[in-house]
Amino acid sequence: MSIRLIIACGGTGGHLFPGIAVAEAVIDRGGVPLLITSKKEIDALAMEGHEELKYETLSSIGMPKIYSLKMLKFLKAFYLGYKKSKHIIKDFQADAVLGMGGGIILLGIMAVIIPEGYKVIALHGMVQLFSNTTRTYVFRKYVKTQLIKQFFNGALIGISFSVGIIITLIYYFDV
Repeated sequence: MSIRLIIACGGTGGHLFPGIAVAEAVIDRGGVPLLITSKKEIDALAMEGHEELKYETLSSIGMPKIYSLKMLKFLKAFYLGYKKSKHIIKDFQADAVLGMGGGIILLGIMAVIIPEGYKVIALHGMVQLFSNTTRTYVFRKYVKTQLIKQFFNGALIGISFSVGIIITLIYYFDV
């Protein structure tokens, strides 16, 4: 079975180069990857020499202060990017979408703001759960339920072990 995988990886080398590596591994296994990069010059330079990889670009814009007039420009760019993303997924007929990075950056920022390490991990987990649940809801018609069924039992076992470890750590450290 040949997988069609979209890899969202543009913006920085820390996202793009791992995305390229994953795309090459997908090709080696008979799959068809599509990279989503930003329109930044660094992304265009990084893609040079990778003619075997297909890629699409999306505009990116930093989020301004919440009460700034620049927020209108940001929201427009966000909406247009969202629409283009949906079209890319539909036209490419992706089996899955993989995002590189992002979450680890949030973890680093939270570690600076919140001094208690265990709270950082718990809060980051909640943020990631909300983020992934929201993303799943938005793209629910593209969810491959057969894949979920294949991984469900293993996920339950992993969750059980994780809960046991967390409870043991809480008891041991008297948190």
